[in-house]
Amino acid sequence: MKIQLPLNFQFRETLSFDNFLSSNNSELIKILKSMSQNTQPQSVFVWGQEGSGRSHLCQALYLEAEEHLQAEDENKVAYLALSEEGIEPEVLSQLEHFSLVILDDLDAVLGKATQGNIQWDEALFHFYNRIKDSKGSLFMTSAKAPGSFESVLPDLKSRLGWDLVYQLEELSDADKIQALQSRAEERGLALSLDAGQYLLNRLPRDTHQLFSVLEQLDHQSLSQKRSLTVPFIKKVLNI
Repeated sequence: MKIQLPLNFQFRETLSFDNFLSSNNSELIKILKSMSQNTQPQSVFVWGQEGSGRSHLCQALYLEAEEHLQAEDENKVAYLALSEEGIEPEVLSQLEHFSLVILDDLDAVLGKATQGNIQWDEALFHFYNRIKDSKGSLFMTSAKAPGSFESVLPDLKSRLGWDLVYQLEELSDADKIQALQSRAEERGLALSLDAGQYLLNRLPRDTHQLFSVLEQLDHQSLSQKRSLTVPFIKKVLNI
């Protein structure tokens, strides 16, 4: 039986381990590639600030695991973005039947125990135990380190500390420009070093926002049949 999961977002086929600018995260990439082939059950917790590439890694792992994992009744890999609106703790009830489970944005649902809302804490605690018993692999991401959650059930907090824990290193300015150039190339555009530096100097350096602006520039470039020059960027963004 194939278990159906809510997917309210679009996977980007171009997100891969190869185009993830790993900086000092090469060891983590090696482990995730191993997880995608299910060489042995593993649990990994990755945390990093907004725009550090957590969701990129989640989608890259999902797509690679879909290609490599072999499992009965199609339950190979499950991906849940816990920040999606309307998602409920019950969605975890059968995930232990998957070979690999990916939980993105764990901090979106944890840390509410002081408000009397412990449903997510309890659901995650029991799911964690079940997937360990079933010999499945688990990849979790968060904006917070596992030890920094202040209002999480103690038993769950201790479980999260059992995993391999990695902090995503922030990209350098040069890496961010390279990432912008790679995204532009995927869209059939050329972004010069000067244009990339111009964007970096005048916009928030969060990669999500930078990529969002690049998408806006892509649409304007197509409609106006213009290249991504500094004057064109300045005109479109009024910066």
